[in-house]
Amino acid sequence: SIEQKIEYVDTMTLDRMPASKHVDVGSISQQPRVYDKSGKYVRLTCTSDSGAGESVLPHSWFPEVPAQRSEEANTTYVAANGTAIPNQGKKILDGVNANGAKVRVEWQLANVTKPLASIGELTSKGHRVVFDDAEEGGGYIVHKPTSTKTPIRKKSGTYEFDIWVKIPDTGKERPGFNRQGHP
Repeated sequence: SIEQKIEYVDTMTLDRMPASKHVDVGSISQQPRVYDKSGKYVRLTCTSDSGAGESVLPHSWFPEVPAQRSEEANTTYVAANGTAIPNQGKKILDGVNANGAKVRVEWQLANVTKPLASIGELTSKGHRVVFDDAEEGGGYIVHKPTSTKTPIRKKSGTYEFDIWVKIPDTGKERPGFNRQGHP
């Protein structure tokens, strides 16, 4: 719809917005919040992880989206340093990729510090993942059935990509975004 295209354009112009328009509340334990101009989407930067069996999201992120019981409820993940990390449920996040195509991602919840996108999970769900410094700044993900492409960038030696997650309307005000008729 035209509304989706307008929101997409607003999302894509975020990087050109003055810093005062960015809403960041982040520390390692809190979710950094960068909204698009409409205030309806939050940028989720995902780290590509070829060693992860499942895509994992910090359990406290996106409190507006209810956590669900996961089929992986009894799973304990093992961090690179050997620490056991129990599964704490799942969240299904809807949004758009950097090119404006709709995405839906199921994330397992755990006590991790940032979103880790499982490359193995992506490829098993019909995606091709290409890491290439010469290709579009770091590579891309293609959903093979639809040819939908998500760019990947290389940053400090890791590969990451963005998803713009649609925030459900909870009736609460978002920082920096007032409803019409309100100061």
